[in-house]
Amino acid sequence: MAHTKEQQTINFYNQHAKEWAEKYGSASKNSFWMQELTEFNSLLPQGKILEIGVGGGCEAAELINMGYEYTGIDPATALL
Repeated sequence: MAHTKEQQTINFYNQHAKEWAEKYGSASKNSFWMQELTEFNSLLPQGKILEIGVGGGCEAAELINMGYEYTGIDPATALL
């Protein structure tokens, strides 16, 4: 069971998931982490990825496009 502060955060993301995904999700232009993802891909060009806290899914789209087998989880179920 999540602590009160954690539950407040989860509730916020569940209530605002649509707006969050539209602003930061896979439909957004590029991941904030694109440079790091590109470097990661150069060091480990294939494999399985488990992302904990997927948010809007922007990194998921990039990792899948790079050819990784992707699994993502998030406590805010409305973001999934």
